[in-house]
Amino acid sequence: MYFSDVSAIDRLLDFYGEYLYVKYNDSLYELGDLRDYLVDNNINISLDHHKVTEKGIQDYNNLFIVTVVNLDKFNRDDLIKI
Repeated sequence: MYFSDVSAIDRLLDFYGEYLYVKYNDSLYELGDLRDYLVDNNINISLDHHKVTEKGIQDYNNLFIVTVVNLDKFNRDDLIKI
């Protein structure tokens, strides 16, 4: 059985939650839906081979694989005041 490594996506989920809109392969996804898509299709986006920033996920050539859309409308989960 093959397991896909989506640890870079999980890092963005930790930052923003699953309802953040991101762009992947010129398509718009909610972050949680993108994670499900990657796992279902055995696509790896791991922390070992990608860099996670507040603007998205980059490969080692600094090309964005996943881009955060409307970043200014979201707060980090750990900074939201109750």
